[in-house]
Amino acid sequence: MTLKYQRILIICHRKMRGNARLYTVALMLGFACGVAAQKTTIMALDDSTETQVGLSFGVSKPNEAILPQAGEGSLGGAVEIRSRHNIGQDRKHRVWGKAFYYNGEVDNVSWNEVSDWQLLYPYLAADSIGGDMKTEVYFFDGGYAYRGKRVVAGGELTYNARQDYRQVDPRPRNVVADFNVAAFVGARLGGQALSLEGRLRRYKQTDDIDYFGELGNSMTYHLNGMGEHYYRFKGTNNDIHYRGTGGGCSLSFLPFNDSLDKSGFVAVASYDYLNIEKLLTTLNNLTMSDLKTHSVALSLGYERKDWRVLVNGTFSRKIGTEHMYSDAVNNEYPELFEVDMFFETAKGVNLSYIHRLVMGRLNMKFNANCGYRDTKYSYASPAKEMKASHLCPVLRVEASAPVVKRLTVTAAVAGFCEYALDKDFSFSSLPENEGLAYLLERERDVLFSSKYGAQCLLRFDVFTGWKGVGVFLEGKGMYVEYSGIGTNELSGVISAGITL
Repeated sequence: MTLKYQRILIICHRKMRGNARLYTVALMLGFACGVAAQKTTIMALDDSTETQVGLSFGVSKPNEAILPQAGEGSLGGAVEIRSRHNIGQDRKHRVWGKAFYYNGEVDNVSWNEVSDWQLLYPYLAADSIGGDMKTEVYFFDGGYAYRGKRVVAGGELTYNARQDYRQVDPRPRNVVADFNVAAFVGARLGGQALSLEGRLRRYKQTDDIDYFGELGNSMTYHLNGMGEHYYRFKGTNNDIHYRGTGGGCSLSFLPFNDSLDKSGFVAVASYDYLNIEKLLTTLNNLTMSDLKTHSVALSLGYERKDWRVLVNGTFSRKIGTEHMYSDAVNNEYPELFEVDMFFETAKGVNLSYIHRLVMGRLNMKFNANCGYRDTKYSYASPAKEMKASHLCPVLRVEASAPVVKRLTVTAAVAGFCEYALDKDFSFSSLPENEGLAYLLERERDVLFSSKYGAQCLLRFDVFTGWKGVGVFLEGKGMYVEYSGIGTNELSGVISAGITL
């Protein structure tokens, strides 16, 4: 299952010209509400500066697992440092970077023994036992941009390392390395920048599932999606490797944000491709499947100092190709053929409007979004299909003001929903395995469900007056109700740190 079933809250703090301001890109419900351009170009054209070091602690707890693969809640903490600055009085050179470490645990994960399961879906390794999964993440990112009078250019490197493991049977130990590089070049046309960005990605994951108990091994299934699995290789083939390569490009026409009075047109077209192979290392790196993902996004809009209107369109297509083998000869499986079996298509459109209002010392920000998303999953044989469309409105209000000397308070509330419109499914058969049959029906019910929720934020910024150092304390909370399945989830994050 993909990210469209999970709510993503992206929080971005900016310290602009000495004024602490909080920007929240609210709730990406199935597709981005922001522009389609990648982060490298946007970071280069931006002119804000900040340095922030912080600690955070987060918890989420549904009353039951929304999807078995995602577990029944999580608990964890992180330390993060990020910075972005312009170099020199002419601000022609810009650098930025970010690093963080996360350590946490996901409760009662079942039918999933891999990391990044949403990226690799449907080709997961799984068993019916599962259990709590410990997670560690190391993330590093750095970029540079040159911003001349006529030419802009830059690049960015991102590395994400992760390991997930369990200390009771079954004992997966998953190690992930995800490397991304991006570069762009463009020309300044008045107050706008026309730029072309290219991206490359290399992804690796190595999974090893061990058993040390006296009861022996449980059955490992290699899932193919929609309740199906590779029957020939179920059992004790517990060493798996995923390797992926991808890339993309974006053409953008954006305002050059070198003043607070920026205004101009926003136009972005982007394409990304990723192919991930799944291999059984216990059988001489036998290729089980290839998962190809094509993604296209378009954004058109206009922005001024105090408002922005934007229309986004997205389209993505996943194609799962499965490799078929005959009986082993000298421990080698001759490949017979390969065939496209799994398909996932998602398309959407979103209209967003942001308005900023200053009333004395009070800064207000209103964000209204309305989107439509259509999602379809299908499997070739045995024939299965399920599809649904959703209407996705979001309304968010934020207020920020200094309440006493050197203390600024920011508060925000938002409401959102994904209202299910058309929905349909056709299953020619259900899996004989009861667990896999439940998994298929649960995925269908979550897809068909309407979702309603609210989020809130409260942040305190204290400016010490000593060399521009500030201290912040922030709390965020969210509640989501899945009306079609009677499930709800409550989550929260507390953060504290310093700004420079």
